[in-house]
Amino acid sequence: MKHTAVEIEGPKVLDFSIDTLNANITRKRKRRQMRHTLTFNVPEEREELELTLNASKYYCTLHDIAQWLRSECKYADPDGTMTYEEFRTKFYGFLEDNDVSL
Repeated sequence: MKHTAVEIEGPKVLDFSIDTLNANITRKRKRRQMRHTLTFNVPEEREELELTLNASKYYCTLHDIAQWLRSECKYADPDGTMTYEEFRTKFYGFLEDNDVSL
């Protein structure tokens, strides 16, 4: 087993095994090579395909709404008198900002 010493700022020495380093690199490469395949029968499953392709947009939109609601509850109108129409307008604004259509 080979060992390599690396000098770091003066007398401190870091000692590590090349074999350990190679094993860690190999594990990382294997992790990167994991792949999953999703199969859709188009045109029958076109809607499911679109939902899957846009999942990250939906997640970002929901995250934005959750953060906005948190902020509203914490800092905004103390009596909480937002109407359904105001919320609906804000909701569709988030959808538009994230390029999501329902």
